[in-house]
Amino acid sequence: MRILSININDFGGLENHLMEHKKYNAWVGRECIDWKYWSAIDKDVVFNKFLNYIEDKQPDVLIVNEMIVSPLERIDFISKIEEMGFSYFDETIPSGKYSFTMMFYKNMKCTLFASPNSGYRENRSILYFVEGIYVNGTHFPQESDTKFLNAVEMFCKARKNDKVIIIGDLNANDVSRGNKQLVERLKTYGYVDVWVQKGNPADTVTEAKYRGRLDYAIASEAVYASISNMEIDPMPMDCGMTDHAAVIIDVV
Repeated sequence: MRILSININDFGGLENHLMEHKKYNAWVGRECIDWKYWSAIDKDVVFNKFLNYIEDKQPDVLIVNEMIVSPLERIDFISKIEEMGFSYFDETIPSGKYSFTMMFYKNMKCTLFASPNSGYRENRSILYFVEGIYVNGTHFPQESDTKFLNAVEMFCKARKNDKVIIIGDLNANDVSRGNKQLVERLKTYGYVDVWVQKGNPADTVTEAKYRGRLDYAIASEAVYASISNMEIDPMPMDCGMTDHAAVIIDVV
């Protein structure tokens, strides 16, 4: 089974970053994404690059962070991905909200579980049980949201003897902040940072702007021995498809 995770920056490429297009919204009293501006960006070229990349890598499980599913989008991204043979669960799109993480599967039996963050910022986290493994595709909030992180930690602690993979953009590049601190704490429960455990540099760059390592695959000991390969592929950054590298793991 091949699992591929990528932060796609809502197909804005390197030139257009979602978080850089905000305006003050009087209804909520703070800055919010300027959806009118963002929906007008031409995303066809980037989206086609993405489809070609997925066709080349042939994942069985596909996790896409910062994939905005909204009626304001001109392209029906999900339908195009379905045409490639992927499926997803309708419940993974929160009612009345846009999605921030989407998770697809192909040619295998898959069960949807309540994510560690069910009921709280759940559009960032999806949990599938596939081939005997709990695969949690997730996107940790940049601000190190304590409630979000606590839910992840409780889940990992409760499932430490099971086959568990936490994968996605964890925004864990700063040892003084909660996201990175959680990654380190998970090791005390028997989890491993797969990339580092396989002998790779801990400071490998996975994000273009800040040049840090934001994207991870964290695995319980019960599944780590079955991971035959891990790749951090910078090609999506290098070709301008997105501002993140892809994370790919193969489980035998």
